Amino acid sequence: MTERQIEMHWYCATCNHDNRGRDLGCANCGKPREAEEDLMPSDTRTAPTITDPELLRKATAGANWSCHYCQSSQRRLDGACARCGAPADEGTTEGELPRQQQTAPPISADVADDDPPPSFRPAWARHAAIIAGALAVLGALIWVLFVPHPRDVRVAAVSWRHSIEIERFKLVREDGWSPPSDAIGPTVEGMRVHHYDHRLVGSHSERYTVQVACGQTCTPIPRSCSESCTSNRNGFATCRTSCTGGGQSCSTKYCSEGRTRSVDDYRDEPVYQPYFAWQAWRWRHQRDIAASGSTTETRWPSVESDGHIGEGLADGERERAGDRSASYSVSYADGADTWSTHPKTEADFALHAVGSSWRIDVDRVGIVHHEMPR
Repeated sequence: MTERQIEMHWYCATCNHDNRGRDLGCANCGKPREAEEDLMPSDTRTAPTITDPELLRKATAGANWSCHYCQSSQRRLDGACARCGAPADEGTTEGELPRQQQTAPPISADVADDDPPPSFRPAWARHAAIIAGALAVLGALIWVLFVPHPRDVRVAAVSWRHSIEIERFKLVREDGWSPPSDAIGPTVEGMRVHHYDHRLVGSHSERYTVQVACGQTCTPIPRSCSESCTSNRNGFATCRTSCTGGGQSCSTKYCSEGRTRSVDDYRDEPVYQPYFAWQAWRWRHQRDIAASGSTTETRWPSVESDGHIGEGLADGERERAGDRSASYSVSYADGADTWSTHPKTEADFALHAVGSSWRIDVDRVGIVHHEMPR
């Protein structure tokens, strides 16, 4: 930052003559300068810089002072008023109020401290309000659809089904890479691909490019300067110039460079092994036997009479009962409205005699949440 001094100017209050800042009296009518205001040049950048030592001494001496008795403007270098001889310590620095008038300005009613600040709602608050409203609507919809309410109903219909799996121990055909110890009559079905080996079969040269540093790329940074001037309150002003930019900005420059490297070549080669087929005695699903009904009286199918277990077996074959499965369904009705449930156990199903009265909790989607006999 650089600093320089320039001269200001002022207009005579009597004859309106334009005077130099250094003048303490009007050059036209001779009237002493009193309360006339220092004015900046119209373009401070073209204003001459003060180099004369005497003028520099006046410019940097400090603010002028105003005589308490004759109100004339006096330089800070002067110890007494050049017009009436009054001492400088009884005067007032120009630009300041006299001591008896230096009171705090009244506070405007428009900016009183007790006035509340203007209210506003930031964007995030508005967005939060919109989201909260949407969540409230969604919550109300969920409550309407899925909160259960009681209904007095009767059992309109029931149904059930019991099923038993029948397994048969019989000879079955199997195949694979290695026959088990109980395999009967294994034979080779031929050679098949067991897996692939990733084998090195040679190499080749390959061209490629890399980016390497090869200097710098520089761009000039524009230099920008600005000047601000402040009145010294003595007919002169101090101007300060600050500048930014200048010089240059550089970054590393990269260039493409060709190179060669050796690359290994691989090939997937199939590995063959013999594939076998054989027979073995195994338990396999043969059929299901089932019983069903539309009352609460249930039964399981008889393995002997319903399943005909052990009938029509070949030599060495045998049968057995396997897994059991059960399903139950209950239909409730209240006028034209109907709902269905599926009891988990046979004991729960037995409570639902057709025509019996129940109280259920059901939502508007039709899902039964709770049921109790009445």
